[in-house]
Order: sequence, then C-alpha cells, then structure tokens
Amino acid sequence: MSFSVGMILSVAALVLCLLAAACLFPAKTASAAPEVSASSSQETLDYELVHPSSDDFFPVANASLVAADAGYIAVLEKDDDAARVVVAGRAGGDFLSLPVPEAGVSGMWLVGSTLLVAANTDGSPDDFVYDTFYAADLTAEAPELTARSFHSGTARYLVSDGTSLYVKSENALWVYNSELTLEKGNITHSTALSSENIFVAENGKVYIFASKYGERQYYIYDIELNEATKIAGGFVPYAAANASGGVFVSTSEYDTLVVVDRESGGLLEAGGNDFVTDIPAGPSTLFAAFGDELFVVADGGIEVYSVDWERGTLSLTSELSMSGSGTDRLDSPSGVIEDDGALIIADSGNSRVVVKNADGVGAAGGARVSKLVPYSGRYIAVGEDGMFFTDSSASALAEFAPAAKLIASGARPVDAFTLDGELYILTEDSLYRLVGPSFSRVRSGLDGALAADVSVRGGYIFVLTESGIHTLAADGSDLRAFRSCDLSGCSDLAVDYAGNIYVSFPAQNAVRVYINRPSALELEKEFVLADHGYPASPGSLFLSGSELLFTSSSCFVGRAEIGAVTEDSYVPPSPPAVSADSPSHFARTTAATEMFDDTTLLDSSVAVPAGTTVLVFDDVPASGGYVCAYADGKLGYVPGDALAEVDPVRVNGAYDLDSGTPLHSYPHLGAAARTQSVLRLDGFDDAAGLDGGVWARVEIDGKTHFVPRSALHEYIVVVPEPERVFGRAVGERIGGIVQLFAAPSDSAPIVTEIVDGTRLEVLEDAGDWWYVVVDGVHGYALKSEVELEGLTPVQIAAIVIAVLVTAIAAGIAVITYQTRKKQKEDG
Repeated sequence: MSFSVGMILSVAALVLCLLAAACLFPAKTASAAPEVSASSSQETLDYELVHPSSDDFFPVANASLVAADAGYIAVLEKDDDAARVVVAGRAGGDFLSLPVPEAGVSGMWLVGSTLLVAANTDGSPDDFVYDTFYAADLTAEAPELTARSFHSGTARYLVSDGTSLYVKSENALWVYNSELTLEKGNITHSTALSSENIFVAENGKVYIFASKYGERQYYIYDIELNEATKIAGGFVPYAAANASGGVFVSTSEYDTLVVVDRESGGLLEAGGNDFVTDIPAGPSTLFAAFGDELFVVADGGIEVYSVDWERGTLSLTSELSMSGSGTDRLDSPSGVIEDDGALIIADSGNSRVVVKNADGVGAAGGARVSKLVPYSGRYIAVGEDGMFFTDSSASALAEFAPAAKLIASGARPVDAFTLDGELYILTEDSLYRLVGPSFSRVRSGLDGALAADVSVRGGYIFVLTESGIHTLAADGSDLRAFRSCDLSGCSDLAVDYAGNIYVSFPAQNAVRVYINRPSALELEKEFVLADHGYPASPGSLFLSGSELLFTSSSCFVGRAEIGAVTEDSYVPPSPPAVSADSPSHFARTTAATEMFDDTTLLDSSVAVPAGTTVLVFDDVPASGGYVCAYADGKLGYVPGDALAEVDPVRVNGAYDLDSGTPLHSYPHLGAAARTQSVLRLDGFDDAAGLDGGVWARVEIDGKTHFVPRSALHEYIVVVPEPERVFGRAVGERIGGIVQLFAAPSDSAPIVTEIVDGTRLEVLEDAGDWWYVVVDGVHGYALKSEVELEGLTPVQIAAIVIAVLVTAIAAGIAVITYQTRKKQKEDG
C-alpha cells in the first residue's frame, strides 16, 4: 500500500466532538483470561516507549503529592481505596511503584535515598499532624514501605532539606539523617519552636513562619547555636517549599504562588520586581521545590518549572503524567499502526490522530513535519487512497485522501482494516466493505466481534471474539469453520507472516501467541510485559516487522522485539520425510479441499479442486486427520476424509521409452537415474491421471518408476517393402509379340500376349524366366524377351560397345576361317 504523511498535511481541520475517554483504555476484561497450559511457555517481554518518549512519560494519572531531591522525584497517587508512590531516579532507569499500606497518606518527603510517607489516623483536622509513618530505602534491591516511628510520637510538622529530616512536635524539634537515624533530639526554643508553625530548613537552619496572638512573626533559627532571629512581619502561608534561591509560598494574601526571601521573610526581589508567579494557588494547592525547580500538582500530574532567579520567571519544562493533551502526551490511545516510516496513533481521549515520523510530532508546519489531526479517530486503517479513521461513537468514517470527507457506515465500528486496497470496518456483529461512496455489509452473524486483522499470506481475515476466531475470505464467506478457543479478557489481535496469531490480554499484562492450526488455535507462548513500575496493559496491537507495537492503558505506545515472523525471516516448513522406497497408493479428492505444507500453519495451504488425483504415502503417519500426499508438483498434507482410493489403468502392449528419460521413484523426488538407451517395455499404467495425466508408471529391472508419459511410444513391427523391378517386352522385331506363359516353360499355356515395348513388373526370378505382371495379369516371360529398366546410359553404351566388339570379333574370326579354308583348298 502507498501512503505518505504529506497526504495528511493537506487535510483541512476537522473538529468533531466526542465524550472524553477515561485515561485507562477500556479493555474488555469482564472475565478472566485462560490460564497458560503446561505445554506452552511464558517469558518476560521487555519494551521501550516510542510515544511519548521515556523522557516525557511519568506513570501517574491521579497525583496527590510530590517530593523531590537531588536523586529522586516521588509522586503519590491515590484514590479512596488505595495509594502508591511512583519514584523516578534523576539518572533515569525504571520507575519504582511502592504500594502504601495506609490509604490516608497526606504527607511525603525525600531524604537522600529514603522515602517517607505519613498519615493522620486520629481524625485531627490539622493538615500537618501525622501519627503513622512508613519509610523505604530506595537503594534496596526490592524497596518496600514499612512502618516507622519517631521519638516525638505524633509529629506536628515535617520538612526535608534533601539530606536531613526535621520533625517538629508540639514544642520541640528532632533532626534525623538520611537513614532516619536521630542526630539531634528534643531541641527547644521558647519562642521560635513553641506552638504550631510552618517552616523550611536548610543546612541546619530553620526558617519559620509563625503567627501568635494575631501578630505575624518570622524566625531564622540556627540549630547549632540554638539562636533565633526574629523578624517582624512575614506571611502566614498555607504551605511552603524551599528552593535554592528562595521559598515558594501559598498564602491568602495572593492568589498565586509567591517567592519569599529566606533572610528577610518578605517577597524576593528578582528582575527589579517582587517575585510573584502566575501559578494559581490556594489552600489546596500542592507543590514542592528543590534546587532550581518547582513541582506543582495539576490535572492529575505534576508540572515541572525551571526557575530563573535573576529574572524572576518560571518556565514549564515538563509534565510528569502518563496522559495529557500536549504533543508529547496521549490520552486513552486506542489504535496504532506504522506505515511508510510514520507512527500513526488513534489518540481517542484527545479526539485526534497523532502522526509521528523522524521529524517528531507537531501541531502544524511544512510538508516534512508531522501533524496532530483534529479528528476523533478510534480505529485506523491505511489504504491506497490515504488514511481512514473510524469514530465508534459517531458511526462514521473520515477519509483523508487528501481532502477530508465523512462516510456514514450505519453501524458502530470496533475496528478498521484494508485488504487488497479495499477498506473494511468491523462492528460487534458484522463486517462491512467500502463499495463506491458507501459501505456494504458482506457478513453478519459475527456476534461479540472485538477486532480483526489480515494475514499477509493468503489474505485471510481473522475476526477475534472472546470465544474463538472467525476465518473469512474477502467476500465475508467462511474459509473454515469457527475455531473455538477461550480468549476471555482479550482485546486485539495481530497476525505474522507465518500465520501465528498474537492476542493481547490487558488485565494480565500479557500478549499470547497462538499457533494457527487449520482446525484449532494452540497456545504456544505467553509474553508478560516487563514491570517498569507501572502496568503496560497492552490493548491494540500492530506488527512492524518482527517487532510488536501496542497501545497501553497507561497512555503510551510501546515497542517490543517479539520475534514475529516476517517475509524475509520466514522459512518454509521442510517437506515430509518420504523415501524412494515409501509405499504409496493413488486417491482422488471427493470435494474441494486444501493441501498444507505443515498442519500447524494455516496459511501454508493451496487449494486442491474436487476430482484431483493425489499420491498418498502410506508410511508417513497421519497428523490430526491429515495424510501425506503429492499432487501438482507439491508434497504436503490433505484431509484424509476428503480422499477416495482409486486404481490406475493398465496400458498393455510393447512400448519404447526414450533414451535419456529421467526415472523418478515418485514425481516430487529427483530422478535417480536416466535411461542410457531406448528401452522396450511390456506396458505401463496411467498413474491414475496424476498431475493431469502427465505421468506414467513403469517397471524396470523389478523397480517401479514414474516417467513422463510423453517419453513412451508404442512399438510397431515394420516389414521393409522389397524393391520393385520393372522392364519392357522385347520382340524379335519392332512391334513384335512377346508371349506370357502360365508356367516357366514354352509348353505351358499362353496366358496373354503383349506387344514389343510394353512395360511390365518383374516379381520373381525363375531361372531363364521372369515371373511378371502386366495390367494385373501374371505370367512367365523368357528373360531374353524382357529388357530390365534401370540401366544408366553409360551401362547401355558399354553393352552396345561390347556387343559390337563381340560381333566384329566374330566377323573377323569368320573371315579368317574362310580365308584359311580357301587357301587350303587352293593349295
């Protein structure tokens, strides 16, 4: 499929309203997922965050408190029933997620590598009174919050300067080191440490905001010297947090946070003005500070500000949360795909689609900058014409190709995908295909459908339900019967090149891999996503090469190397082990069926029409009702119940087999030898019409071989026709008569008479006679009366010369004789 981010960049803004989704993606987890069988394996699957990045992600959605020091940032997340602290190391690494035994925690501090939380369980209305404490060593192999007590018993106020913890009882101060070991205790001062007050501390000095009898007072108390400096005025804060350049304070006198000068107790002057921030603040505002950073609890997360002490300004540098509406945040992502190098995310909670390529994510920009598409896309598909986003609430689909348009589907989609360039949407019970300007239902009866995916090989459509898998063709018809499988609690599926099915189970934090057998799904392996201090809870799945992309209920998209089979890594299954001596028989398919390379690979099949002849190998064990067979150049497995045995037809007679013909033990096996000369065979059989009749089965030297039928030729005895001899009748004179007799004797009856020069055929030699035929009449003629045809002119000339020489010699002899005779008579 072709796709470019440029298509999306030209989209005019579409703004459609949806109800805001919950932060955690609502996976279908009404029932527990099936247990992993003993025959399957389980392993931990590590992953990385691809959006937002690990630098921008913090796994909290309901932040209640924040604490920070040089080494850590801690965020308390709680609801009415439970609480946990999420801790991030400043140097990076995994998050720590520490359950808090007491849900009513209202205070939290970091002291070096020690985390301390406190709760008020006695019902006191004072926000800063604590009677229950829990501490954890963050450097331990498995940190855990355990109960802790202090010498003061109940604490009226606590503060940390990053290295020491200051615990205030009603009228005394206690100082502990980072291991919470008491360093100085029961420190008292008649004015500075009497009654209740709010303070910050740094390097053994305590900066105290006090109010007595309606008079504002500010103290700087030096613990080592046990001396207090009183400064009139100051503030009565709701809360205070110490930073490197001053103290952040929320107070009734300002509706925003202000910064107090530690030495004067008044507003800090910076940039020529009092340092008054624009961050709203009131009695319930929760914040912390350390160094040059301010941390504010806001919208379920933490806003982190960098402080410019010279100018007196704050800059928002990051948001510690797992959800949000910024370009570096997601809210309830429900779908993810990767196409043409771009990561495309359905950011449902923000009613948009996020497109991220190598240039990053941006709300606007040039052609090479990705966009936030302002459309509530819950399910995504990419086709030849662009991107499509379905809206499960509005029952519509938006097509960006590149102009936006809405196509009503008349149903509520639960997924979208493309097959052969055509767009499909899946509802809870039906499958629709985009035909022209509207959707047409191609299949109903898919009750409980949750998601769908298409196999790369074969073009199968797999529809996921909690009770099994539908396997459909492009027209919606069943390619095979519904395969039941307990998939309770599943969310989505993806299919790799080998046909393996990957199914997500959010509640189990797992992805399970099923072998896609023709008649059933077989659980092969369970991947439990690694614990990085928050649940991954995979929802939507997408295979990108051998890697798995997934959306998480923790509002991120992750990527993991799961070893999915790709086209490049796919290794076709080895053919069955069939030897040259394997016994076999012929069979014919009684109905249209399939042949599989391997009975464990659904997508390895090829269609086998009804009436196809196959060669079944008897010594290969059947596998799940499938027998090993050969047909049409392929060795594989076919259903045994779709075959009926058939006998080959014997062809009798003598046949010659061409020289050089390959001899096969069976067609799929390479030739064992070739004939060295023409072999004459006594018949063969037609191999029951195997491969359309191109093979014959012959026996040579006691062994059976398959040979091409075209190499056999029927043997016919050929009697060579004798050479015909012709001549002409020769009479005593021109026009004379030559007689033919019934026998080779001139006393035999005359059969016929022919004229001198008549052409005749000589049939046999009979001594002085020729047996001849003339115009169908047979008879004998004297050889002297027949002149044979076929003498060349040279031969004729030689004969004439020879005759003349003989005649002359005879004449000379006669003359000589007469002369001598006369001489004798005269003498």
